Amino acid sequence: RAPDMHYLLGQPSSAQVRTLDQYRCIASGAYQINNCTGDNTEVTYPFAINRRGTPDLESELGNSWTVGFVWDAFENLSLTADFWRIHLEEEIRDIDETTILRDEAGCRTGLTITPGQAWSNPGGADYCASILARVQRNAAGAITAIERGPINLAQRDVSGIDLSARYQLKTGVGDFQMGLDYTNLRSMREQTYRTDPNPERRDRDIRSKLRGSVSWLYGNWNATVYGDRVGAVPGVRSHWGLDRLDNPGGCVPFADGGVPDDRANCTDTDPASPTFGQSTRKYYGRIGPAITWNINVGYRITPAMKLNLYVNNVFNSTGYNHKDPYKLDYEFYNSRLFSPVGREIAAE
Repeated sequence: RAPDMHYLLGQPSSAQVRTLDQYRCIASGAYQINNCTGDNTEVTYPFAINRRGTPDLESELGNSWTVGFVWDAFENLSLTADFWRIHLEEEIRDIDETTILRDEAGCRTGLTITPGQAWSNPGGADYCASILARVQRNAAGAITAIERGPINLAQRDVSGIDLSARYQLKTGVGDFQMGLDYTNLRSMREQTYRTDPNPERRDRDIRSKLRGSVSWLYGNWNATVYGDRVGAVPGVRSHWGLDRLDNPGGCVPFADGGVPDDRANCTDTDPASPTFGQSTRKYYGRIGPAITWNINVGYRITPAMKLNLYVNNVFNSTGYNHKDPYKLDYEFYNSRLFSPVGREIAAE
């Protein structure tokens, strides 16, 4: 797949940001004495962060295969089942300033700003060349600007199952058509860099989707009822980052809203905190599913005139009705899963 136009031709935009020059932090030795803080203006200072398109991006590569069957079980009933798998390479990702600064320092020194921790090159000499070209320094060695933007580097492997059923029924009170579609994500693995761990990520996202409809036609009248169910996702406190492969889950907040570090077994280790030394429990909860019902009714007045009435989200289910109990910031619910818009009514 060819890159999107904005990845190729995006015009430059710029912001002045004060942040840590990780190469200077290492080269000066400040990282060994924990002196790479905001107070050390030799290593933390403002410079321009520019974002632009990358004209020499390569096309994303992929292959897929599907195996399945269709079974007309009897008159007016059809069933299908498919197993599919998709593999993508050279997936385009936007590389951020933190990654650029970390990997520039790694390419130059082989180190990270954590004492004793070596840097692992995720893409070899070509990757380092592209990273170094994104950092501009003056004669004194200070950064004047860095260039963010998209690059080819990620790969993804996804597989799943699709099931469907279709049924038609003719009666004295009208003709009915019923449909049911189900998708189940069986596996999802994704790497930003080929040296990254490649764990199973299925449980970190939406795992299933179910859609069903019943349509009715009788004379000049028609109506459809449509239902959509999107499976649950991990709650905001259920951390699933690459640094949590062996220690997923988050911590339940204290009564005052403070949240202890899950790496410290949910114990508050801040001596200045009013809950210092106290513990909560691990939290692995999922939020959802999101279920929405839509209805439409139509009446044909003349061959050239028809009236339709639509009601979307009949039961007025919004994100606010499905708040994550441990998401303490606006908007208090998972906005990927739940809509902020309630019931909608329209006519035409």
